[in-house]
Amino acid sequence: MTRVAVLDRHAAVRAGLRALFDAEPGIACAGGVATVREVVPLLYRTDPDVLIVDQLEVVRLVRREAPRTRVLLYVAEPSPEFLLAAEIAGADGVIDKAADTVELLRAMRGERVLPAVSLRARARAAARLEPRDRPIFAMRLAGTSPREIASVVGMNVAALNGRVQAIVAQLVAPLSAATA
Repeated sequence: MTRVAVLDRHAAVRAGLRALFDAEPGIACAGGVATVREVVPLLYRTDPDVLIVDQLEVVRLVRREAPRTRVLLYVAEPSPEFLLAAEIAGADGVIDKAADTVELLRAMRGERVLPAVSLRARARAAARLEPRDRPIFAMRLAGTSPREIASVVGMNVAALNGRVQAIVAQLVAPLSAATA
């Protein structure tokens, strides 16, 4: 049985996902919350296999607090920059809320769903980063472990995690400015 928890600001989305999970054999909804502040207690209370979230900043928090929990971002119209930021942050998948529920269910069952981002979009994103962050960006996208990246760039893992947070913030900064 796959235990799934949900963080989404919208009660209707949480209710819809719960109904989907209740109708699906082998999946149980472990709970749902509306705010980032409620995520850590939810993780400790329910110990989900999968956490579906609508906010990118939650990915790093879950990686730290519940590293074995898979994190799926369930968002509307993810841009290439958002997809890259999600991959850098360590998301296990990104599913567009407009996608068929089959895609969401496949991702919950373990299929990694990170839509491809063109080389041109990757190059544009890398060009916006600070020069010292570009190798980290490239190695994260290549799947290099944090320990290996830290060794190559000459920093400890904690410092690397700080740089990764900064890279994610740089990648989504144009998105935040566009929606402000």
